[in-house]
Amino acid sequence: MHMLGLAHFESGRSERARQLIVKAAALAPGNAVIRFALGEILHAQGHYREAAAAYRGALDADAKSVAALTALAETLK
Repeated sequence: MHMLGLAHFESGRSERARQLIVKAAALAPGNAVIRFALGEILHAQGHYREAAAAYRGALDADAKSVAALTALAETLK
């Protein structure tokens, strides 16, 4: 589901991508990669508070994620 969501996002179908990634995150709440992907989609859609929460979730799952930390910092600017 995660990979299908990313494929939709790359094809410009961000709302469908968001739906799929939200489902994937619910199935794997501790997965940092999925949480990060959700943050990226939300950020691209202009949902900055929700994106920040997703990036924080990614950091909770993987505190060493430089990508999630960097994205969170950029979102909070």
